[in-house]
Amino acid sequence: MTRPPHPPALYRVWPSHLPDEFCDLLYDTGRAITLSDAAVVSATSGLVHNDKVRKAKVGFFDKAHWISQICLHYGCLANRDLWQYDIAEMQGTQFSTYEAGDFFNWHRDSAPGADQPHAAPTPPRRVVTVIIMLSDGGSYEGGDFMLRDASHAELIDPAFRARGSVVAFPSCVLHQVSRMVSGHRAGVVGWLMGR
Repeated sequence: MTRPPHPPALYRVWPSHLPDEFCDLLYDTGRAITLSDAAVVSATSGLVHNDKVRKAKVGFFDKAHWISQICLHYGCLANRDLWQYDIAEMQGTQFSTYEAGDFFNWHRDSAPGADQPHAAPTPPRRVVTVIIMLSDGGSYEGGDFMLRDASHAELIDPAFRARGSVVAFPSCVLHQVSRMVSGHRAGVVGWLMGR
């Protein structure tokens, strides 16, 4: 009797993988860039600010920045072992902070692949998202990072709140940061582009 293949893993996590000193360096580097109100992509208007969908402060590093390269490394490791997307490049990296009242509702970083046979090649899209947790989960209330699987079950891994944890998942997976109640939460998010 043969067993059906296991579905691809929803995510890969390296719990508390990065040391505190490295997290401090990532945090200080992020705080040194200009942060602005986070935006969302609207199909009709491009980037817009919508406090009903997302409220946080963000700043960006280009794809050649060393922080982007850290995200690329972890994204490639997870992709090699779990999903095997054809990675083309790193899009860049976002440093984000959340304070009381901030959140990011359920969303995808890209739509599920709709590649058609015999169609013109599609441009690279976000295929793997990498998050580095920079805050200790005990220093804030709320602000839970969650994934939603194909059955719409909400998944919260205790490692998602641990400082220094690195999480990688397909960019088409629904995820959110729940509303912050108190404290300060910071993280780095990077996107690997591919097909």
